[in-house]
Amino acid sequence: MPSCRRPLAEGVDLPPMTGDDEACLDGDEELDSGTEEEGCMAHGVSRLPDWAILPLVSCCVVLALLAVILPVYFKYQATVTVQDDARLYPVSYLSKEQMLQQNVMVVSLDLSRIHAETRVATFALDVDPGGKYEQGSTAGAIDLGGNSLAITIGSQSLSIASGKSVSGRAVEILMRDVVRLSDYPFDSYRINVSVTCDEVHDSNTSDVKVTSLPVAVVLYEGESGWSTESTLGPLLWKNGSEAGGISLAITVRRSGSIIFFSIFIVLLMWAISLGFFVLALRYSLSDDEEVAYDVPALAVGLLFALPFVRAVQPDVPTVGIAIDMLGFFFNMLLIAVITVVVLFALSSRQSRQNKKKEKEKQQRKAASAAARAAQHAEQGGGDSRTGAGAGSMKTTKAAQAETRTDAEGGDDVGTSMATIKAVRADPVRAPVAALAEPARAPLPPVRGNRVAPGAAVYDAPLASPSLLLKRTSDSGK
Repeated sequence: MPSCRRPLAEGVDLPPMTGDDEACLDGDEELDSGTEEEGCMAHGVSRLPDWAILPLVSCCVVLALLAVILPVYFKYQATVTVQDDARLYPVSYLSKEQMLQQNVMVVSLDLSRIHAETRVATFALDVDPGGKYEQGSTAGAIDLGGNSLAITIGSQSLSIASGKSVSGRAVEILMRDVVRLSDYPFDSYRINVSVTCDEVHDSNTSDVKVTSLPVAVVLYEGESGWSTESTLGPLLWKNGSEAGGISLAITVRRSGSIIFFSIFIVLLMWAISLGFFVLALRYSLSDDEEVAYDVPALAVGLLFALPFVRAVQPDVPTVGIAIDMLGFFFNMLLIAVITVVVLFALSSRQSRQNKKKEKEKQQRKAASAAARAAQHAEQGGGDSRTGAGAGSMKTTKAAQAETRTDAEGGDDVGTSMATIKAVRADPVRAPVAALAEPARAPLPPVRGNRVAPGAAVYDAPLASPSLLLKRTSDSGK
């Protein structure tokens, strides 16, 4: 947070601080951003808005990438430029045009393709006569006064009739291993080539006269993805004398960019495999019952995608090289094993989810049955309460009538006949509360064996429900 403190001179009186000044001076407290910004703006201190952070970070990332990429790019361009430059022999300081002014046969070899698996290097061949040999030659056709030209490049020999051209012909040269192909991308090879030109005098006799011609070589050794080192010198016989030709020794190996990219792909496959291994373990060991197919789908996809990731390496040989023993084989093994584990985990999750659904289904059935039972019970209870209310009203009225009858000299037992009749009429729907709780009725005053007039009146309980039912049965008899 920017500080708005300013040094003060001694003896200077300042006006009282406002709220904005206190917000700027108090740097230890967490203040509202709007108040802080307004207070700091009052002292001329601006704050970078939040929306400007993302472009600033993006610019820093781009600058960092350019600082790494541009030096690598310019180094690569310099290497390619050096390799694309022609190497001339026997006079290296002359250009090809200057070389053609000499009395030599200029043989141009352009390295166009290297096939490491078959150990074959392909050169594009071009022959231009120079000096006196150019006389009579037109439009690239070689005319040696009716004689043919024999060119020997390595183990291959080409015969060019008078008036013919050799421009654009492909010559394949076998390579020798320096570092084996199985050590890709650190493999390297060596090409040994001898170049000679001879004039063959055509005649009708059986004797063939061959004249060795002076030869110069222009070598273009640049090939994409390969780094080359070449040595040119005179062709010598075993005794050390010159044989009238030129010897070439070319060593080819993978370029630095190819080596870097191949190692990067190997590390990338390891990163993908280990990252997915952690993800798959979390998926397999989780107690989550949700059935998700994203991790299993990724597992199966990686199992088939990893070989294509390996194939991204430039000019990579078939499976079985040393670098596969350090990466690809174990990556595939790891992905295959964890894929099987993930599929088992998916099956287990499906089983747990099915059990959970079945359990929830049973619970819903039980809850539904309980709800229906409660509803039926509530409906039955309502009907009982309705009947009980009606019976209670009838019993109450009958009891009141019996009380009046007993008061006038009725039965000394105090039992209401109306209540007994109600029980006999409908013993099921009779009020349970009225039968269970014994009601009390006042006893009328009697004489003799009866209560005397003016005597105290006590409440006597009615007979119990079983006694009432028994008396009802006796009355029926």
